[in-house]
Amino acid sequence: MYLIRAVLTTLPALASPQESAPPAPSAPASSAPQATPAEEGAAAFPERASSVEALRRHLASRVAERRSSALAAMGDLLNDLGWSYEENRDIVEKRITAIVALGPLVSDLLVEKLVPSANEKAQRNLARNAARCLQRLGDVGVLADLVRLSTHASPEVRTDACLALGGLRDARSATALTARLEDAEDRVVLEAARALATLGVRPAAAAIAAKLARFPPQSQSFRSLLGALADLGTNEGAELVLAQLPKIEDAETALELVRYAKNARATAFALPLFELLADAKRSSLQEKILEALGFIADGDRRILAGLKEYLENRSYSVRSAAAIALYRQKDKSGLTELLKQPEETIERSPREPWGYLAKARVFFALEEWHKATLDYRKAADRVPRGERLEAAAVCEWAQCYAEQKQWEKALKTLKDEKVQPAEFIAWPGSKLPCFDRLRDDPKHAEWFAPTGG
Repeated sequence: MYLIRAVLTTLPALASPQESAPPAPSAPASSAPQATPAEEGAAAFPERASSVEALRRHLASRVAERRSSALAAMGDLLNDLGWSYEENRDIVEKRITAIVALGPLVSDLLVEKLVPSANEKAQRNLARNAARCLQRLGDVGVLADLVRLSTHASPEVRTDACLALGGLRDARSATALTARLEDAEDRVVLEAARALATLGVRPAAAAIAAKLARFPPQSQSFRSLLGALADLGTNEGAELVLAQLPKIEDAETALELVRYAKNARATAFALPLFELLADAKRSSLQEKILEALGFIADGDRRILAGLKEYLENRSYSVRSAAAIALYRQKDKSGLTELLKQPEETIERSPREPWGYLAKARVFFALEEWHKATLDYRKAADRVPRGERLEAAAVCEWAQCYAEQKQWEKALKTLKDEKVQPAEFIAWPGSKLPCFDRLRDDPKHAEWFAPTGG
């Protein structure tokens, strides 16, 4: 939209280099306004100016037609974006999906809506939901407009622009978002950090970590930044996160910290987390800390000895988490404990799927993919076709291949077992790249079409 405007304003200057205008006579001093370059060009070349003016009108009419087409295509969908996302999530999500399906045709109109025409709730909802649409469209054609809006005077507009930029995989988008980490408004900083994490801009991790000190460790804002760092999964800036550890008191923030330590493979967190484990009261927190230690303990003998103590814990899930952590550290002393319950179930009921499914999940957690797929197959074979448990076994079976980036094998497993993409995508933990990669492949198009997956 703005590119077209720039072209329109410069068209009069497109005179042929072989033709040059006669030198303009010196203007006498007067209060009359100076002629613009466009007016001078029109006076010098009336025939060319007439053609340029016709082209300008034609392009302007095309812009107007495009806007009218976008309005017509969206219809009432645009009005429905004025609803609160939080209060009407399911309905608004359907409207957003329908708008995104229209493609770049509607991008310019959505950019317009990022600046509310009035300070009303419906207009603010419309702006925010328009940003959600733009994020999912990922149309780099409006990148320049979004970068410009990211420095708008209104913090709400800057925030929404950052949300939209989070869907545009372009270096200019990352640059604009990184600059917003220095914004005076907290909400803009948080949105920029989330968008950078969505884009996977790992070099921004240290800059995001530096903002942790800006927020109380027990606040949602602090957890949001920590979550962005966990999603980025790099230990750049780990020392800045570690400095905040003594201030963390609530379990929710501790869980995000553990996730960060695990994803970033931040070995410097091993001993502090091990000490935090001793004070953890909730089994859910204990399990997450044990899981992280499995990735970052780095063979520390004191930590490994401590992990073995948890093999005697009253909670089966905590014992399992300790055994898995030890296994990751090349210590198989907990493997017997892990397999004990599933194998007892298989011995009691060999024709039932439960024991095989439990055993497969053990091997999945241990990243023993071949062993996991064998038991998932056995579980699926013991459930009547079409039942939800069979879909669960098959989805997790396909996930073993997805974890190894063997997308074709994952897809073939689902197709052979008659499980549709929508079921897999809805399954907790499923990895969408399996389908993002294959969705546009002509040989798979027919399979995707029936479910819209």
